[in-house]
Amino acid sequence: MAEAVRILVVDDDAMIRDVLGRVAEELGWAADQAGDADEALSLCKERGGYQVCMLDVRMPGRSGLEVLPDLLKHSNELAVIMLTGHADVDASVRAMKFGAYDFLLKPVDLVILEQRIQRAIEWRAARLQRKMHIQEVERLAAQRADELDEVRRAIIFGLVKLTGCRDGETGLHLARMQRYCVEIAAGLRELGLHRSELTDSYIRDLFECAPLHDIGKIGIPDVILRKPGPLTDEERVVMMTHTTIGYDALRQIREKVGAQTFLDMGIEVAGHHHEHWDGKGYPEGLKEHEIPLSARITAIADVFDALTVSRIYRPEAFQYEEVCDILLAKRGTQFDPDVVDAFFNRQGQILEIKNELT
Repeated sequence: MAEAVRILVVDDDAMIRDVLGRVAEELGWAADQAGDADEALSLCKERGGYQVCMLDVRMPGRSGLEVLPDLLKHSNELAVIMLTGHADVDASVRAMKFGAYDFLLKPVDLVILEQRIQRAIEWRAARLQRKMHIQEVERLAAQRADELDEVRRAIIFGLVKLTGCRDGETGLHLARMQRYCVEIAAGLRELGLHRSELTDSYIRDLFECAPLHDIGKIGIPDVILRKPGPLTDEERVVMMTHTTIGYDALRQIREKVGAQTFLDMGIEVAGHHHEHWDGKGYPEGLKEHEIPLSARITAIADVFDALTVSRIYRPEAFQYEEVCDILLAKRGTQFDPDVVDAFFNRQGQILEIKNELT
């Protein structure tokens, strides 16, 4: 059913209001009248639902140009036609820049008036249709984004489960890693560092991708991966390849599904979480800011977790205070100094996570 057309006529001249209102009603449109800006706003607030407003440029008190923004706020896609004399054409043109639809010169030609009102009604309907279309596109985009998020979580969950089956790491280890990384990222933001990079979406991706840091261990033989004692030099070289295995595996997945932010970050943490700030890490010997920020954050979280819990190759965990001393000692050599500072900036929260999830 078509929307009933309602028109608001705003003019301080009662005769002009009556004529325009009567013409509108004869053409089948309902019309209300207001003699000044305040009365027009009151009608908009109380009744609303106007499609077209014929607004005089010159009125006592607030002019049509001054009240125009308030009228547009109170009505959904209101089509405003400015009524103006020859001396006020410039003001009407300015009004169109501020949201008015059109203007008419006084005295108003009634045939032209009908045409302009009809065009204004059609313009408003097209605007509403466009807005509805945009809203529907946004709704579908949000729905699609939710679906992609589900796919993303499913991919990461499957990869992480695969890693856990191979190296025996528990879900608690992965949960700790996720939360440690988030706390360190928050610590960096609190210190005023990397704020442009550490957006909420970046930290969300980091939370989801941190468990992928050791995905390459799926390619390490069990005799090395599950060895209860120290590795030989030869075995250590094989173990170090888990970074390139993980990097290549995730890169190939990305090539199949297209560019995805979360896969890019997964590639970073898998391939570079053993790089050192001083360039003496592996696999590429990257140094300082050549190492992706996500990998620099994951690196310290990984070492902290490895030292504070027992592992198959080291049954006894280090004491918390000992681990803190180790991290400080490696500030500026193995670890990014800023990331170490961020770790200690969030030390209380990190210790709570350790106690909760150990």
